Amino acid sequence: MQIRCYPVGKINNITIQITMKNLIIIIIAIIGIQTVQAQQLDQKTINIIKVKLINAKDLYNKGEYYDALKKIEDIETLSKGAKSAKIQNLKVKCYVGKGSYKSAQRELNVLYDMNPSDNILKDIAAYTDKIEEGVLLLNNISIDDLFFSEGLAAVELNEKWGFINEQRELVLPAIYTHAMFFEEGLASVELDDKWGFINKQGELVIPAIYTYVYYFSEGLTAVKLNEKLGYINKQGELVVPAIYTDADYFQDGLAKVELNGEKFYINKKGERVRKQ
Repeated sequence: MQIRCYPVGKINNITIQITMKNLIIIIIAIIGIQTVQAQQLDQKTINIIKVKLINAKDLYNKGEYYDALKKIEDIETLSKGAKSAKIQNLKVKCYVGKGSYKSAQRELNVLYDMNPSDNILKDIAAYTDKIEEGVLLLNNISIDDLFFSEGLAAVELNEKWGFINEQRELVLPAIYTHAMFFEEGLASVELDDKWGFINKQGELVIPAIYTYVYYFSEGLTAVKLNEKLGYINKQGELVVPAIYTDADYFQDGLAKVELNGEKFYINKKGERVRKQ
């Protein structure tokens, strides 16, 4: 059998040659780098990934971008580092959907390196301008003018409010009529002229049904219902009835309230007490 040698380059004007057999081995090795991780997945894992991808797409279509990203995170863990342009594209679109434009830009750069298909490139063309505009808007925010609490600050973008971190990344989308600062893990937000509370994942944990709210202090906050003030806990339960015309936040287990023109202190059970 005749073995041919092929010049593949020069070092110091010396031609380097390689046999056809070794060339084939190198090609197989290169292809293997791209496929070995996928080959390590068993059929059960592959099926689980497919199901999670279907769920992630459904969540994206419903506008539930946070939950969709959680599914994608599960997929990436199961995939053991194997990459898919289709999944990466969905990840970028989720970040765009929730207004996290800097994260979207970062993940888009990863997607470009994955040699995406023409269909995915069409998808990218549909959202890339929105990413660039969003990043520019965030970069123009003056951090010094914001009040950060628990690592986040409420910020107004295009006449809606959301929350950014100190790196100017929009971590909670600008979808609220108004928003206040975080305290004890919750922040008050206004939706449709009513106030409720969200957590740091953007979940509305206390429904927006109140005409006015304070911030949480010692696990309770004053809320206004039917023009009267009372107190709720972090589960949204009314633990002190809404009967007061004025109510302050709790400090050292007591809060100052007003009823029938009289001001006094109550404890967390709503009992009238004398402040020591």
